Amino acid sequence: MYEDDAVLVINKPAGTAVHGGSGVSFGVIEQLRRSRPEAEYLELVHRLEKTPAAC
Repeated sequence: MYEDDAVLVINKPAGTAVHGGSGVSFGVIEQLRRSRPEAEYLELVHRLEKTPAAC
């Protein structure tokens, strides 16, 4: 959705794991870290805004 030198914004599909755990070994953050090894500070910020459609 958006990317610059400091921020990467994605709109992940519902049901896709954000990170591994609870039976999920590989989520979006692991995929991003693997594909961008030069990204030293790649971390998650969860939902910034929850629209009525997401309720």
